[in-house]
Order: sequence, then structure tokens, then C-alpha cells
Amino acid sequence: MIAVWNLADPDKQGIVKTVKLEVSGVNNVRAARLSRLDAAHGNTLAAYEEMGKPRYPTQAQVAQLNQAAELPAPEQVALSNGQLTIHVGVDGLVIVEVPW
Repeated sequence: MIAVWNLADPDKQGIVKTVKLEVSGVNNVRAARLSRLDAAHGNTLAAYEEMGKPRYPTQAQVAQLNQAAELPAPEQVALSNGQLTIHVGVDGLVIVEVPW
């Protein structure tokens, strides 16, 4: 498993980063799985702000926040000779799983 994080300083806007990975010993592996946590995946802060930042969220709002925290199924991405290029959003985390 590989973790790639694009952390932006709090006083900076940050940019999307492109990361190229080369994994040795996996020449027969054709795909990897990517799990993302970023502004569009698992972002409870955006959902909380959207509901007006309630000091005491209702049960329905808590359910909305729990739903926003759920991550989609991992993406399947092609590996080419053990190489992979991924894009990591600002303050995003990508977990790369390469089967052995």
C-alpha cells in the first residue's frame, strides 16, 4: 500500500499535483486500486458548511454527515510495466493498493 498526500499550507491555495509512481516486482500486475479522500470524496466539512455549520446538528444532519463521510468503492487504474500516474487534489490523500 502506498499513501500519497498533497498537503497545502493553511495560508496557501495549493494546486493539484501529478505524481508518477514506479513499483518494482509487479510486472505481471495490470491494475491497482485507488481510494481517495479529498474535496469530492469523504468531505464532511463541505457538507457541514453547506448545512450552515449547526452548533447542535439534528439526527437527520448527523445522518447526512455520516453519508458524506462514506467513500466510494476504490477506482481500478491500469498499471503499465509497474508505472502509474495519479492526480492528487489539494489537501487530498490517495491510497494506492497494488496486488502482489
